Amino acid sequence: MFDYKLICTDIDGTLLNPQHQITERTKRALRKARKMGIHVALVSGRIGSSLRILQQEIGIDGPLGCFNGSLVLDEEDKELEAHPLPLAWSREVLSFVQDTNLETFLFTNESWYMEQKSRWYDVEVEASRTEGRIASLSTIEEVLAETERPFKLLCMHHEPEYVKTMEQALQERFGAHLNIFSSSPKYIEIL
Repeated sequence: MFDYKLICTDIDGTLLNPQHQITERTKRALRKARKMGIHVALVSGRIGSSLRILQQEIGIDGPLGCFNGSLVLDEEDKELEAHPLPLAWSREVLSFVQDTNLETFLFTNESWYMEQKSRWYDVEVEASRTEGRIASLSTIEEVLAETERPFKLLCMHHEPEYVKTMEQALQERFGAHLNIFSSSPKYIEIL
């Protein structure tokens, strides 16, 4: 018999079924693990508030790995580990993508931002179950509250070939300093 101490699980495409729901069977299994003393950590590219909603739905507590591990929180939302995007690099990337056809979200430890509502905004609200804020990202310092730090930029476009082209351009320009990858045919994540 194995002596498990921790279960880490991804959310999208792993914990959630194709209808973006957590099955009752999965919820029961995770609750049983917690009752057995096994910690359950949700780990995702998502913002912490979205992961907390899923924890409540499942009926568990535990640490969170947000933004692909760039921010790790304990059960009381105390930061255990934090690797925010440097503000200067966030500014540079936002300036670079401004002249492209990419739509971009800025995720902080507290919220997420977009320049204007679009279908991508609606997709994010439905997936994360959290409302974003509309703000000009060109003046990032004015957007962020005193306690907010940027952790992730998410760029989107409906044409996968354009996403590939832009990912390559972003890699060439910023790849030596930032983590840049395509998490789906329509998304580029920058950490």
